[in-house]
Formats: sequence, structure tokens, C-alpha cells
Amino acid sequence: MYKVTEPDSFGALVKLEEYPRLYVIGKAKLRHCFHFQCQHHVCGLKTVSTLGPYDATAIQLVQQHYEAAMASPTHRHDTSASSSADVFRMVLPPPNVTGNLHIGHAITVALEDTICRYQRLLGKKVLWTPGFDHAGMATQQVVEKQLERRFGKRRDELSQAEFVAYCETWKEERIRDITGQLGSMACSLDWPSLFYTMDQNFARAVRVAFCRLHSRGLIVREARPVFTAVALGDAKKAPEAVIKEQWFLHMDGMNGRLRSDLEAGEFNFTPPMSKEIADEFVKFKEPWNLSRQIVWGHRIPAYFVEKSKRWIVAESVAEARAQLESSETDSELLQDPDVLDTWFSSALIPIVVAGWPDQPISGQSLELMETGYDIVGHWVAKMMMLCHCLTGEYPFTRVLLHGMVRDNRERKMSKSLGNVVDPLDVINGVDLQQMIERMRSSNLPLEEMALAEKELHTRFPRGIRRNGVDAFRFALLQHDLTKPVLRVDFTLPLTDARRFCKRVWNMCKFAQRVFEAASASSDCGDAHQTVEATFEAEDVELMRQLALATRRYHRHMQLLNTDQALHALREFIGDHVNSAYLEHAKCVLQAEHVDVHRLRAVSATLREVVAASLGLLEPFLPQLCTFLQDTLALDAHSAAVRALREAMNETDDDDDDDDLTSEEQQKIDDRKDGEEWREQTAKEQREIQRDLPKMPVVNVYSTSVTSENTSRFELLAWVNDCLQSKLTKIEEMATGAAYCHLTDFLFPSKVPLKKVKWNSRSDVDWMNNWRVLQQSWKTIGIDKPVPVQNLMRAKFQDNFEFLQWFKKFFDANYDGHEYDPVAARNYEEFPSSLTDVHSSPLPDTQYEEVEEAEQYEDEFSEKYAAEVSALEESFKELDDYQLQVETVEENRPPGNDDQNMKK
Repeated sequence: MYKVTEPDSFGALVKLEEYPRLYVIGKAKLRHCFHFQCQHHVCGLKTVSTLGPYDATAIQLVQQHYEAAMASPTHRHDTSASSSADVFRMVLPPPNVTGNLHIGHAITVALEDTICRYQRLLGKKVLWTPGFDHAGMATQQVVEKQLERRFGKRRDELSQAEFVAYCETWKEERIRDITGQLGSMACSLDWPSLFYTMDQNFARAVRVAFCRLHSRGLIVREARPVFTAVALGDAKKAPEAVIKEQWFLHMDGMNGRLRSDLEAGEFNFTPPMSKEIADEFVKFKEPWNLSRQIVWGHRIPAYFVEKSKRWIVAESVAEARAQLESSETDSELLQDPDVLDTWFSSALIPIVVAGWPDQPISGQSLELMETGYDIVGHWVAKMMMLCHCLTGEYPFTRVLLHGMVRDNRERKMSKSLGNVVDPLDVINGVDLQQMIERMRSSNLPLEEMALAEKELHTRFPRGIRRNGVDAFRFALLQHDLTKPVLRVDFTLPLTDARRFCKRVWNMCKFAQRVFEAASASSDCGDAHQTVEATFEAEDVELMRQLALATRRYHRHMQLLNTDQALHALREFIGDHVNSAYLEHAKCVLQAEHVDVHRLRAVSATLREVVAASLGLLEPFLPQLCTFLQDTLALDAHSAAVRALREAMNETDDDDDDDDLTSEEQQKIDDRKDGEEWREQTAKEQREIQRDLPKMPVVNVYSTSVTSENTSRFELLAWVNDCLQSKLTKIEEMATGAAYCHLTDFLFPSKVPLKKVKWNSRSDVDWMNNWRVLQQSWKTIGIDKPVPVQNLMRAKFQDNFEFLQWFKKFFDANYDGHEYDPVAARNYEEFPSSLTDVHSSPLPDTQYEEVEEAEQYEDEFSEKYAAEVSALEESFKELDDYQLQVETVEENRPPGNDDQNMKK
């Protein structure tokens, strides 16, 4: 043990030989050991230690606190208050005003907000610019459908001014709704810099860009073949190409420059394979057709001179008249009725938000452009080409791409499929009827509504519960979002996310108890009195683990691996704080004779660790961390900054990679997170579980499980929660893999999971799994017969009844120990669904053992039918008797220390 007697001597622990990294504690705010401020109320809120569990009420309280904090004129995200010269610039890909945000947008928002909050931890001034895209053709189509559905009016029945007015109204409503959604997702956007792609600044920039490109000979009016739109009645007819005069942008030169720079490695794409995707998009040589025959968008700044039958390109009518010849001064000028392609104005976003064309934009490029794979060519490549052509500089050089969002059945998100989810429904909760009513009031065709309603009933039979923005963001960010396809299924991820939020909540509740106990042991009358704090190996180890976790966190955030950074924090909080140190702290706090000096050391260590953890977690869980750090009166931001600064400056023998290249660092990450490390982690966990003392098996013989009120949805949710799987049908339990896994959950190391076929697609694999289960049950002492033949037929009733029994057996034997199912199965992929479940008896050629057992069972039943019937009646009477005994036992007064009755 080590003692510190001076409140300000932070270097007193540096020279210890046994624990050289104990100086980390010395650098921490150890003043809390010596004079406690006892601030138990912040903004009129109760302390965390007086609150109940992390439930819907707590989530609402957290949300209200965050909204109040952000409404403060001095809130921590106010960019005008930042004096940092180091600026991090990023633009939120502007949502289209066609409709409200969905899960795909939520992934973009959560990912970018996490990156921006991390950059603030590094001391940078963050300018994350929000905006909205007018989305010309798409918005016009939506408004046309809405007019016809609500008012029975067609587009051609309205004047252009009337239709544009309807579009403006629609746009204002969508901007209001989307702004509310972004606020509900706790986005730290720079709202004063908000833009809209049809506001005055953009309108002028679009005209200037068009005119300059035309003056260089890049935009020309040509007669080229174009495909005409097909009428609804001729939907089966192939589009026909016609020769039509329109405005085209020749991109050969821009494409060639961009392609050569890509090949030269001028751009940094994450993940690297995105470069090849972008390269394919910039290889096209056909001119870009800029003309669109619609009314919602930027009018093309070109004027037709009626007298001479020629076109003049100018920013305004006045400038066009100034270009008239003397013989044309009395001629009428007619502006082109077409509007520009939406992607033309969208491609100018990086330079327009920087002040172009009125201000010089040199040195104001974006530090990062984050968007989806699906628009890398439509938007990313065109931004690079147009902005470089107009300014001589690329608007950004680093690109982060996330995948295409699909549902758990690999289907694209679509309203007609009923799989589009509003982020606010996940955050605030919604019942099924509200979802159906909203769907019915949408623009969805009537013939598709029945299918969409059926899908809603299937996916959300009881609606969506309130999860809060933190669990919602966690459920998204814990996945590798750079994969080309992102499967969204919130059943398991949200359960896992709520569990982690609850762990953080409970960690802070216990820490508050320690703070209060240490404060009570101190004389608050003299804030600067000299006292002693006794630090021991547990404190040193926790601070060492914090430093290592912070280094992993920082390294992965630098590489934009947000899921790995979150995993580093989750592992630290779960394994080193909650599972290890808090158990030690409980012993100190609940000791018969409390060691005051030791208690103060534990309090100081916890104060620094909890503050740093909340500060590092805040980019991922902003509302929860803001609430907890304010309520506990912790300076989490400063603690996180200290941890990050030391993580960037220190070297360690086991993790010395400060001077390595990004590729070398990635190799180290792959080694640490690879199969070898995973196998070792799983092995260590199972060895620990094997050494734990186990109680004898409690066998459950009740056969009246069908009378219990457990629905199929509750059972599936329980299985998925236990195993971190994505089963969707009871029949999928017929493979036997889930029962092997659940048995290993109950009795660690008793089931050889290496023999289990997780992606079992054949009858042979299924039979293998059931053999593994039966042998394991025999070893453990579970004497329940397994009706393999019936279960492998994959009929609902058989599997439902057996799963009900197993749930009862599980509850009778589970002792509450921790279990990591993913590590236990060595990170094998657990299938989300099976398409080849049996609906017919098993083939005769493959299962001789089952055939023999079935034949014996038939002969036995035929020969002893009367005896079997009598036995069944006897078992029924025994079940009734057992129920009576259980009732008596439940009502028996305490005090009798008899052994548990053997059933």
C-alpha cells in the first residue's frame, strides 16, 4: 500500500518501482480525496443514487436534462465560444425534403456526430454544417402524388405558380419535421450555418457555376439522343430514345484529372476498397445531361433570343440583355423553362458553405466527407470534379463510406415493404396501431398497403418500446458501418444496448455511494486539511487498464473504426470496472470496520475513472453521459482530455505503436482482434467458468408447460437475448444448435461447442447437434428425454412445447453468472433464419438410429397401450400433486432450513 499526505503533490506516486504507472493516479484530480465539494444537486435534479432503475422514466429524465442543457446559451457545443485555431470541418449530407428521416439517415447522423464529438475532445473547433436538399424530381413526384391523393388534383390542372407554392409548403413541413428528428437524435450540429440548396446563396452560386463552365466551353447545348419518360399506361413499353436539344456538361477533362489523382493516391478512402468503386464511376465519358423538364429546381440561366434564334447564358436577364447585338435590342428574351439536375447544385455544397463565390475558400476544405456507397459516383465524384474545376482545389481528400441499409431479410428499405422505421419511433416508442395509421396516411399505393400492414404486424406485433437516443445510437454504432450491406434488426441490438446503458447507470449509482461515504468520513469544515489516502494494487491496475483502453479508443477513432473504439470502452467498463473493481470497492465500503484512508483512495480512483469513462463515452451516448456527469458533478470532459493526452504521449512495452504507420497499426489491430486472440479469450473465459462451483442440477419434470402464459414472441426474444442471435421462428430451434448453446450458458464448459454446427443446413448437421446435446445432458445429469424425431420435423407445436419446458428448466438452474455467447461460440456467425426447415418426415437412408428408436417406440406403444395410458394418468396426478406442494412451499413461513425437495 502507498500513502499520499499532501493534497497537491500529484507527483508523489511517480517513483514507485512496483507499479510504475501509478503516476497516472497522481496526475488525476486527487484533491477529491482531501476536500469534497458535496455537490449533490445539479439543475434541480435528484442525485443518481436516489433514482430507480434505468427504465422508461429514467430515459425520459435523461432526455429532459439534455434538452435543458443544450438550451443553455453557454452549452458545450457552441462553436462561437471556441477559441481553438484548429478547425474540423464536415458537412452533413443534406437530407432530401421528399420525406422524414429513416434508419439510413440515422446511421449517417450517429456516425458523423460521434466523429465530431471526438474531435472536440481533441480540442478542435468543430464546424459540422447541416442543410437540406430540394431534390427536384423526387420532391415533385411526391408532391404530385400527395395532391392527387388528398385533393384529387393533377399537376396539369394547376398553374406553375400554384404547384410551386404547394412544393414550398411541403418543403417547409419536411424541414420542420427533419429538424425535430435531428434534435431528438442529439446531433451537435452548427445550426447557425444551416443551408438549403435553393436559398439565395445557392441560387447565385449555381448560376455563377453554370456561366463559368459555359464560358470554358464545358457546358454546351446539343441535340443528343435522350430517353423519354414512359406514361403510366405504357409501363411495360420500353423507353424510346429521341433526339432533343438540351444542356450537357462535358466531363472528359475533369474525369481524367480525377482518375489520375485517384491512381496517385491523393485521396484517402475508408474502407480502402471504396477507391475502386469510385474509380469505376469516374470512367464514364458520356456528357452529363443537366436539363430536367420539371418545375421544382434551379431554372437554367440561359435565355433564348427570339429574333436571332440563339441562346445567351447569363446570371440574370439584365446581363443577358447586355450581351445582345445592336440588331437584337428589341428582341424578346425567353428563359429556358427546364431546371438543372439536382446533383449539379448538390455537387457545389462544399464550396458554397465555405463562402464561394463571394469569398476566397483557400484552406477551408472539409476534413472528412462521410456518405453512403450508393451515391459515391452521383455525388462524391461530382463534388470532387466540379469543385476542383471551379476553385482549383479539391473540397476534401478523406472519404468515409457506410453501407447500404437493408432489413434482416436482406431487402432494401421501402415503404411498400413496411420495413421503413422512423428513428423517433425507436427512441420514444410507438404502438402498432399508430404505425399502421401513419402508413395508411402516406403516399403508399392502396394495393401495397395490405402487404405493408402485414409486415408491420409480423415485425412489430406489440409496437416498439421506448429505448432512448443513447441505446438507439449504441445499437447502430456497435456494428462495422463500413460494410457494403448493413442489416438492420433492432430486436437483439436494442436489448444489448439497453443493457449496456443500464451498466453505465448502475456504475455511476454505486460510485455516488462511494463518493458520499468518503465525503461523510471527511471533515468538511476544513477543506484543506491534510489526510491520508491509501492506494493499493487494485487502484493501480484499474488506472493501467484505463490508459490501455484509452489508447485503443484513440487509435481506432483516428482510423474511423468507431465500432472498435466503442468495443474498447465497453470491454473496459464491463470487465475491469464493473466486474472487478466495483466488487473490490464493495468490500471496502461494506467492511465491518471501514478503513477511511482506503475508502478515500477508492473514491479518488473511481472519481477519475468514472469521469474519464463518461467523457470518452459521450460521443457515443451523449444524453446519458451528460446527465450522469452533471448529476455527479464530474468534469468528464477534462478527465477524458487528460486520458487522451496521456494516451497520445505515452509508450508501452506491450502496445508500442506510436511511431507505426496506419497500415502497421491496422495489422496490430487485426492480430489483437483476430482468430487467435478470440480463441484465447474464449478459452480463458471458459476456464474461469469451469472453475466456478456449480449447484446440482435441478431437474424439472412438469409437462404442463403449455398452460404457462409465455408467448412465442417472448420465448424468441429470450433466446435471442441470451445468445445474441437473430432467430425469427420457433421452428428454427429444430437444428439443436440453440439448445447446445443455452445448455453451455447454464453449465459452462460442459458442452463441446466446437462440435456444434452453427450454420446447419442439412439433416446430418441437425442430427450431429442433437447427439452433442444428448451426450452433454447425460454428463451433466439432466434426465429429460429429448424427442429428437419430433423436434427435427420442425413443427411449431413440438418445438414450442419443448422450448417452454427448457425455459422453465433454465430459470430453475440459472445462478446469474455472466456469459458472453459470441466468445463462447468462438465468434461463429449464428444464422438469423433458416430456409430449409423440415416440413416432412426424415429420409429413411440417413437416420437408422432414429428409425430404430421410432420402430421400437411404435411396437412398445402397441403392445403396452393400456399400461402407457395408465402411466400418463399417473404422471398427470403427480403433476397436480407437485403443483400443490410448490404452492405450500411458497406460502411456508421462513425459518426452516430444510434441504430443497427433490422433485
